[in-house]
Amino acid sequence: CVHCNRCNWWKTLECRLQTLPSFEQLPSENFASLERLHLPGLWSQTAPITVFLSSPLTHFTLRCEAGTVKLFQLPWGRLTHIEILDESMSGCRSVLLQSHNLISATLHTSLKWDSDLASAHSPVVVLPFLETLNFTVWNCITVPVDGLEVLFMPLSLPALKTLNIEFYAEEEESWPTEVFFDFLDRAPKLERIKFTYSSIYAEDLVSLLQHTPALKTFELLGCWRCMQDDVFFTALRYDEADLTENVGEIRDGPFEQAIYSRWWPDDGRVLADGSLPRVSRLNDIQIVPSDMEEDMLSAELKVRMQKLVDQGLNLDLTVGFLSN
Repeated sequence: CVHCNRCNWWKTLECRLQTLPSFEQLPSENFASLERLHLPGLWSQTAPITVFLSSPLTHFTLRCEAGTVKLFQLPWGRLTHIEILDESMSGCRSVLLQSHNLISATLHTSLKWDSDLASAHSPVVVLPFLETLNFTVWNCITVPVDGLEVLFMPLSLPALKTLNIEFYAEEEESWPTEVFFDFLDRAPKLERIKFTYSSIYAEDLVSLLQHTPALKTFELLGCWRCMQDDVFFTALRYDEADLTENVGEIRDGPFEQAIYSRWWPDDGRVLADGSLPRVSRLNDIQIVPSDMEEDMLSAELKVRMQKLVDQGLNLDLTVGFLSN
Protein backbone atom coordinates (compact mmCIF):
# COMPACT_ATOMS: atom_id res chain seq x y z
CA CYS A 1 0.00 0.00 0.00
CA VAL A 2 1.46 3.31 -1.07
CA HIS A 3 0.02 5.04 1.98
CA CYS A 4 1.21 2.48 4.55
CA ASN A 5 3.82 4.82 5.96
CA ARG A 6 1.12 7.38 6.71
CA CYS A 7 -1.20 5.00 8.58
CA ASN A 8 0.44 5.68 11.90
CA TRP A 9 -0.91 9.26 11.77
CA TRP A 10 -4.54 8.22 11.27
CA LYS A 11 -6.94 9.07 14.08
CA THR A 12 -10.10 7.76 12.39
CA LEU A 13 -10.60 4.88 9.98
CA GLU A 14 -13.84 3.92 8.22
CA CYS A 15 -13.85 0.94 5.85
CA ARG A 16 -16.81 -0.18 3.75
CA LEU A 17 -15.40 -3.56 2.76
CA GLN A 18 -16.63 -7.14 2.98
CA THR A 19 -13.27 -8.35 4.31
CA LEU A 20 -10.02 -6.87 5.64
CA PRO A 21 -7.32 -9.11 4.13
CA SER A 22 -4.99 -6.26 3.15
CA PHE A 23 -5.03 -4.79 6.66
CA GLU A 24 -4.05 -8.09 8.24
CA GLN A 25 -0.86 -7.99 6.19
CA LEU A 26 0.19 -4.72 7.82
CA PRO A 27 2.14 -4.41 11.09
CA SER A 28 -0.02 -3.32 14.01
CA GLU A 29 2.39 -0.41 14.58
CA ASN A 30 0.93 1.21 11.47
CA PHE A 31 -2.20 2.08 13.47
CA ALA A 32 -0.42 3.41 16.54
CA SER A 33 -2.54 6.60 16.63
CA LEU A 34 -5.94 5.16 15.65
CA GLU A 35 -8.72 6.20 18.06
CA ARG A 36 -11.92 5.66 16.06
CA LEU A 37 -12.70 2.55 14.00
CA HIS A 38 -15.93 2.35 11.97
CA LEU A 39 -16.75 -0.80 9.97
CA PRO A 40 -20.23 -0.88 8.38
CA GLY A 41 -19.66 -4.15 6.50
CA LEU A 42 -17.37 -7.20 6.73
CA TRP A 43 -20.05 -9.64 5.55
CA SER A 44 -17.48 -12.11 4.21
CA GLN A 45 -14.86 -11.87 6.96
CA THR A 46 -13.89 -15.28 8.39
CA ALA A 47 -10.37 -14.80 9.78
CA PRO A 48 -9.59 -13.20 13.16
CA ILE A 49 -8.81 -9.46 13.08
CA THR A 50 -5.80 -8.61 15.24
CA VAL A 51 -4.13 -5.70 13.45
CA PHE A 52 -5.81 -3.09 15.73
CA LEU A 53 -4.93 -4.81 19.00
CA SER A 54 -2.25 -2.24 19.91
CA SER A 55 -4.20 0.82 18.76
CA PRO A 56 -5.35 3.39 21.36
CA LEU A 57 -8.97 2.93 20.30
CA THR A 58 -11.74 4.74 22.17
CA HIS A 59 -14.63 4.45 19.67
CA PHE A 60 -15.66 1.31 17.77
CA THR A 61 -18.59 0.88 15.38
CA LEU A 62 -19.49 -2.41 13.68
CA ARG A 63 -22.63 -2.92 11.60
CA CYS A 64 -22.86 -6.46 10.31
CA GLU A 65 -25.46 -9.16 11.00
CA ALA A 66 -23.12 -12.02 10.10
CA GLY A 67 -21.69 -12.75 13.55
CA THR A 68 -18.42 -10.95 12.82
CA VAL A 69 -17.87 -9.36 16.22
CA LYS A 70 -16.40 -12.57 17.65
CA LEU A 71 -13.52 -12.30 15.14
CA PHE A 72 -12.23 -9.01 16.56
CA GLN A 73 -9.33 -8.83 18.97
CA LEU A 74 -9.35 -5.22 20.10
CA PRO A 75 -8.13 -3.36 23.20
CA TRP A 76 -11.62 -3.63 24.68
CA GLY A 77 -10.52 -2.25 28.03
CA ARG A 78 -9.61 1.10 26.42
CA LEU A 79 -12.86 1.68 24.57
CA THR A 80 -15.22 4.35 25.85
CA HIS A 81 -17.92 4.19 23.14
CA ILE A 82 -19.16 1.18 21.16
CA GLU A 83 -21.96 0.67 18.65
CA ILE A 84 -22.35 -2.90 17.45
CA LEU A 85 -24.91 -4.49 15.15
CA ASP A 86 -24.27 -8.23 15.11
CA GLU A 87 -26.52 -11.28 15.24
CA SER A 88 -24.52 -12.99 17.99
CA MET A 89 -25.88 -12.20 21.46
CA SER A 90 -22.98 -14.05 23.06
CA GLY A 91 -20.49 -12.05 21.00
CA CYS A 92 -22.04 -8.73 22.00
CA ARG A 93 -22.20 -9.81 25.63
CA SER A 94 -18.54 -10.84 25.60
CA VAL A 95 -17.51 -7.44 24.23
CA LEU A 96 -19.59 -5.60 26.82
CA LEU A 97 -18.13 -7.53 29.75
CA GLN A 98 -14.56 -6.86 28.58
CA SER A 99 -15.00 -3.12 28.02
CA HIS A 100 -14.46 -1.81 31.55
CA ASN A 101 -14.00 1.86 30.56
CA LEU A 102 -17.19 2.25 28.55
CA ILE A 103 -19.21 5.43 28.86
CA SER A 104 -21.78 4.63 26.16
CA ALA A 105 -22.79 1.31 24.58
CA THR A 106 -25.30 0.59 21.80
CA LEU A 107 -25.98 -3.04 20.92
CA HIS A 108 -28.28 -4.34 18.18
CA THR A 109 -28.43 -8.13 18.23
CA SER A 110 -30.61 -11.23 18.09
CA LEU A 111 -31.19 -13.96 20.65
CA LYS A 112 -28.70 -16.20 18.90
CA TRP A 113 -26.04 -17.77 21.08
CA ASP A 114 -22.85 -19.41 19.85
CA SER A 115 -22.58 -21.71 22.87
CA ASP A 116 -24.68 -23.35 25.54
CA LEU A 117 -26.45 -20.84 27.78
CA ALA A 118 -25.25 -22.63 30.89
CA SER A 119 -21.65 -21.78 30.04
CA ALA A 120 -22.57 -18.13 29.53
CA HIS A 121 -23.16 -17.47 33.24
CA SER A 122 -20.42 -15.52 34.97
CA PRO A 123 -19.82 -13.54 38.16
CA VAL A 124 -21.02 -9.96 38.32
CA VAL A 125 -18.85 -7.60 36.26
CA VAL A 126 -18.70 -3.91 37.19
CA LEU A 127 -18.56 -1.31 34.40
CA PRO A 128 -17.97 1.74 36.61
CA PHE A 129 -18.25 4.50 33.99
CA LEU A 130 -21.08 3.31 31.72
CA GLU A 131 -23.78 6.01 31.68
CA THR A 132 -25.84 5.06 28.61
CA LEU A 133 -26.90 1.58 27.47
CA ASN A 134 -29.01 1.21 24.32
CA PHE A 135 -30.08 -2.34 23.60
CA THR A 136 -32.14 -3.61 20.65
CA VAL A 137 -32.89 -7.31 20.25
CA TRP A 138 -34.69 -9.07 17.45
CA ASN A 139 -35.95 -12.61 17.92
CA CYS A 140 -34.70 -15.78 16.26
CA ILE A 141 -37.74 -18.05 16.17
CA THR A 142 -35.80 -21.21 17.06
CA VAL A 143 -33.98 -19.65 20.02
CA PRO A 144 -35.52 -19.04 23.49
CA VAL A 145 -35.68 -15.60 25.07
CA ASP A 146 -33.30 -16.71 27.84
CA GLY A 147 -30.54 -14.78 26.09
CA LEU A 148 -31.99 -11.50 27.36
CA GLU A 149 -31.86 -12.79 30.91
CA VAL A 150 -28.25 -13.94 30.63
CA LEU A 151 -27.23 -10.56 29.23
CA PHE A 152 -28.33 -8.61 32.31
CA MET A 153 -27.42 -11.23 34.90
CA PRO A 154 -23.70 -10.31 35.26
CA LEU A 155 -23.95 -6.54 34.75
CA SER A 156 -23.31 -4.02 37.53
CA LEU A 157 -23.57 -0.42 36.27
CA PRO A 158 -23.23 2.00 39.21
CA ALA A 159 -23.01 5.10 36.95
CA LEU A 160 -25.82 4.18 34.52
CA LYS A 161 -28.27 7.04 33.89
CA THR A 162 -30.03 6.08 30.63
CA LEU A 163 -31.36 2.66 29.59
CA ASN A 164 -33.16 2.11 26.27
CA ILE A 165 -34.48 -1.36 25.41
CA GLU A 166 -36.19 -2.17 22.11
CA PHE A 167 -37.50 -5.71 21.89
CA TYR A 168 -38.75 -6.89 18.48
CA ALA A 169 -40.00 -10.49 18.69
CA GLU A 170 -41.91 -12.77 16.34
CA GLU A 171 -44.13 -13.80 19.25
CA GLU A 172 -44.97 -12.51 22.71
CA GLU A 173 -42.10 -13.49 24.98
CA SER A 174 -41.81 -13.60 28.75
CA TRP A 175 -39.90 -10.80 30.46
CA PRO A 176 -37.04 -11.83 32.80
CA THR A 177 -38.41 -9.84 35.72
CA GLU A 178 -36.42 -11.18 38.68
CA VAL A 179 -33.06 -11.01 36.90
CA PHE A 180 -33.87 -7.55 35.53
CA PHE A 181 -34.86 -6.20 38.95
CA ASP A 182 -31.61 -7.54 40.42
CA PHE A 183 -29.82 -5.69 37.64
CA LEU A 184 -31.68 -2.46 38.48
CA ASP A 185 -30.52 -2.75 42.08
CA ARG A 186 -26.97 -2.65 40.69
CA ALA A 187 -27.78 0.54 38.73
CA PRO A 188 -28.91 2.91 41.53
CA LYS A 189 -28.40 6.15 39.57
CA LEU A 190 -30.70 5.25 36.68
CA GLU A 191 -32.70 8.36 35.70
CA ARG A 192 -34.20 7.53 32.30
CA ILE A 193 -35.77 4.31 31.00
CA LYS A 194 -37.36 3.71 27.62
CA PHE A 195 -39.07 0.44 26.68
CA THR A 196 -40.16 -0.18 23.09
CA TYR A 197 -42.45 -3.16 22.38
CA SER A 198 -41.69 -4.77 25.71
CA SER A 199 -43.77 -7.72 26.90
CA ILE A 200 -43.60 -6.56 30.51
CA TYR A 201 -46.87 -6.49 32.49
CA ALA A 202 -48.26 -3.60 34.53
CA GLU A 203 -47.61 -5.45 37.80
CA ASP A 204 -43.94 -5.79 36.86
CA LEU A 205 -43.76 -2.08 36.03
CA VAL A 206 -45.03 -1.42 39.54
CA SER A 207 -42.15 -3.47 40.93
CA LEU A 208 -39.75 -1.69 38.58
CA LEU A 209 -40.61 1.65 40.19
CA GLN A 210 -39.53 0.26 43.55
CA HIS A 211 -36.11 -0.61 42.13
CA THR A 212 -35.42 2.79 40.48
CA PRO A 213 -35.38 5.48 43.22
CA ALA A 214 -33.58 8.04 41.02
CA LEU A 215 -35.90 7.64 38.00
CA LYS A 216 -36.95 10.93 36.36
CA THR A 217 -38.16 9.88 32.90
CA PHE A 218 -40.02 6.70 31.96
CA GLU A 219 -41.09 6.24 28.33
CA LEU A 220 -43.19 3.32 27.06
CA LEU A 221 -43.82 2.74 23.35
CA GLY A 222 -45.97 -0.14 22.13
CA CYS A 223 -45.96 -1.90 25.53
CA TRP A 224 -49.57 -3.03 25.26
CA ARG A 225 -49.61 -5.44 28.19
CA CYS A 226 -48.77 -2.78 30.75
CA MET A 227 -51.62 -0.39 29.85
CA GLN A 228 -54.61 -2.73 30.00
CA ASP A 229 -55.96 -1.24 33.24
CA ASP A 230 -55.19 1.37 35.93
CA VAL A 231 -52.62 -0.75 37.78
CA PHE A 232 -49.62 1.22 36.52
CA PHE A 233 -51.11 4.68 37.00
CA THR A 234 -52.23 3.70 40.50
CA ALA A 235 -48.68 2.62 41.29
CA LEU A 236 -47.30 5.98 40.16
CA ARG A 237 -49.15 7.63 43.01
CA TYR A 238 -46.80 8.59 45.82
CA ASP A 239 -48.63 7.25 48.90
CA GLU A 240 -46.90 9.54 51.42
CA ALA A 241 -48.31 12.64 49.76
CA ASP A 242 -51.48 14.29 51.13
CA LEU A 243 -53.89 14.15 48.18
CA THR A 244 -57.11 15.16 49.93
CA GLU A 245 -56.87 18.82 48.92
CA ASN A 246 -56.18 18.04 45.29
CA VAL A 247 -58.22 15.07 44.15
CA GLY A 248 -61.91 14.34 44.57
CA GLU A 249 -64.09 11.62 43.13
CA ILE A 250 -63.13 11.85 39.46
CA ARG A 251 -63.36 9.55 36.49
CA ASP A 252 -59.68 10.06 35.65
CA GLY A 253 -58.70 9.37 39.26
CA PRO A 254 -55.64 7.09 39.01
CA PHE A 255 -53.95 9.26 36.40
CA GLU A 256 -54.64 12.54 38.21
CA GLN A 257 -53.59 11.16 41.59
CA ALA A 258 -50.31 9.97 40.12
CA ILE A 259 -49.52 13.43 38.75
CA TYR A 260 -50.53 15.39 41.85
CA SER A 261 -48.56 13.12 44.15
CA ARG A 262 -45.37 13.50 42.09
CA TRP A 263 -45.52 17.22 41.25
CA TRP A 264 -44.76 20.36 43.21
CA PRO A 265 -43.53 23.85 42.20
CA ASP A 266 -39.87 24.78 42.20
CA ASP A 267 -40.09 26.22 45.72
CA GLY A 268 -40.13 22.67 47.07
CA ARG A 269 -42.49 20.43 48.96
CA VAL A 270 -42.73 19.33 52.57
CA LEU A 271 -44.94 16.44 53.66
CA ALA A 272 -47.40 16.61 56.53
CA ASP A 273 -44.83 15.19 58.95
CA GLY A 274 -42.24 17.82 57.93
CA SER A 275 -40.11 15.42 55.89
CA LEU A 276 -39.10 15.78 52.26
CA PRO A 277 -40.45 13.46 49.54
CA ARG A 278 -38.31 10.41 48.81
CA VAL A 279 -39.09 10.49 45.09
CA SER A 280 -38.02 12.73 42.23
CA ARG A 281 -40.39 15.43 41.05
CA LEU A 282 -42.04 14.92 37.68
CA ASN A 283 -40.90 17.39 35.04
CA ASP A 284 -42.43 16.17 31.77
CA ILE A 285 -45.49 14.08 30.94
CA GLN A 286 -46.52 13.21 27.41
CA ILE A 287 -49.40 10.98 26.31
CA VAL A 288 -49.89 10.68 22.57
CA PRO A 289 -52.92 8.63 21.43
CA SER A 290 -52.83 7.01 18.03
CA ASP A 291 -54.65 8.63 15.11
CA MET A 292 -57.47 6.10 15.41
CA GLU A 293 -57.98 6.65 19.17
CA GLU A 294 -60.16 9.13 20.96
CA ASP A 295 -58.60 11.21 23.70
CA MET A 296 -57.63 8.98 26.61
CA LEU A 297 -58.49 11.64 29.21
CA SER A 298 -61.56 13.79 29.69
CA ALA A 299 -61.89 17.47 28.86
CA GLU A 300 -62.64 18.18 32.53
CA LEU A 301 -59.33 16.66 33.59
CA LYS A 302 -57.42 18.75 31.04
CA VAL A 303 -58.95 21.91 32.49
CA ARG A 304 -57.86 20.92 35.99
CA MET A 305 -54.39 20.03 34.75
CA GLN A 306 -53.96 23.53 33.31
CA LYS A 307 -53.18 24.76 36.83
CA LEU A 308 -50.13 22.51 36.93
CA VAL A 309 -49.10 23.70 33.49
CA ASP A 310 -49.25 27.27 34.78
CA GLN A 311 -46.95 26.21 37.65
CA GLY A 312 -44.36 24.89 35.23
CA LEU A 313 -45.19 21.23 34.55
CA ASN A 314 -44.58 20.28 30.92
CA LEU A 315 -47.80 18.30 30.42
CA ASP A 316 -48.63 17.25 26.87
CA LEU A 317 -51.85 15.21 26.67
CA THR A 318 -53.06 15.97 23.15
CA VAL A 319 -51.89 18.17 20.30
CA GLY A 320 -52.67 21.79 21.00
CA PHE A 321 -53.44 21.37 24.71
CA LEU A 322 -50.52 23.35 26.06
CA SER A 323 -50.55 27.09 25.55
CA ASN A 324 -47.43 29.16 25.02
